[in-house]
Amino acid sequence: MAHTTRSNLTSNMKEPWHQFGDHLPNASVEGLLDNPNYNYRVVSHPLEGAGGLRATKKHGLWREDTGELLGVVSPDYEIVQNEVGLRFFEPLVAKGLASIDTLGLFAGGKRFWILARMNLTPVEVLEDDLIEPYLLYTQGHDGHSAIRIQPTSVRVLCSNTISWALQSSETPKFRVSHQRGVSEIIDELRRYYLDSMQLWKCTSDSYSRLVERRNLNVGKYFQQILLSQSLADEHTSLRNKHMKLQLNKLWQAYEREAQWLPEVARGSAYHSLQAVTHYTAHLRGRDSKTRLRENWLGESARLRQTAMDFALSAEAA
Repeated sequence: MAHTTRSNLTSNMKEPWHQFGDHLPNASVEGLLDNPNYNYRVVSHPLEGAGGLRATKKHGLWREDTGELLGVVSPDYEIVQNEVGLRFFEPLVAKGLASIDTLGLFAGGKRFWILARMNLTPVEVLEDDLIEPYLLYTQGHDGHSAIRIQPTSVRVLCSNTISWALQSSETPKFRVSHQRGVSEIIDELRRYYLDSMQLWKCTSDSYSRLVERRNLNVGKYFQQILLSQSLADEHTSLRNKHMKLQLNKLWQAYEREAQWLPEVARGSAYHSLQAVTHYTAHLRGRDSKTRLRENWLGESARLRQTAMDFALSAEAA
C-alpha cells in the first residue's frame, strides 16, 4: 500500500477519512479473514534475560509473520486474535445489520481496528446534511490496550467523525481486558450492538434540539472544552499560550462551518458543535495520521464527547 507500515487503512468509504485508505466496495468478512495484512497471528513467548535466562514473569507478544515485538505482558495474558473482531461482525453482515467499512493498523500492528457502518436510517439534521451511525471496534497487541467498541458517526457532507447526540452518561461503553474468555467477549459485543441500535433512535431528536438552541454562549463553550484538556503539567505561561492558539483555531472552524451550514443553523448549538468537530478533524494534531488516531482513540475523541455533553446541557448557556 502507499501508506507507511505504521498506519495501514482499507476503506469502503467513497471519500475515506482525510483521504486515507483504498476504496474496496466488495470487501467481505471472508475476504478479510484471508488477508494476512489484517488477520495476522500474534504469539506469546517467555522473554529471555541476561545470559539467556528466561524472565518467567514476563512474556513478549510477537507478530508471527514479521517477527516484530508488539508488547510485553504477564503469563496469564490471553491473546485475542484479530480474527475475533472480524468474526464478531460476520453474522451482523450476513443478516444485513452492518457492513464493514474501514479497518486498519497502528504502529505496525500494535493496534487493530474495524469501523463498521450500522445499517440504520441516517439522521438528516438539515436538508442534505446526513449523519450515519458506525461502530468502532479496537483491540491492542501492545500489552496495555483493552478491547473496546464504541459508537461513532460520520457526517456525510464532510466525512468528519462526530459523536452521537447522547451525553457521556447515556453513551454505551464496552471495554474488557485480555484476561477474559474470548467466547464471553463475543457474547458481550453482540449484546452491546443491540443496545446501540436502540440508542441510535434517540439521536435524531437530540440533533434537532441543537439546531433550535440559540442561547449558547459560544466563547464560553469553546473555553470550557479547552479547559477540560489535561494541561496540568504545563507551565502557566505555556498553558495560556496553548489555550489562546487553540481558541483561535476553534473560531476559525466556526467561521468555516458558517460557510457550509444553511442560514437556519448558523449561530445555533449545532453550529458550535460542528465547529469543534471541524477543529478535531482538520486543525488539531500534527498531521492527518495523528488526527485519525486522536479522533478515534485519543484526546480528540474525548473532546468531541465533552463538546456534545456541554451542547446538550445547560452548563454552557
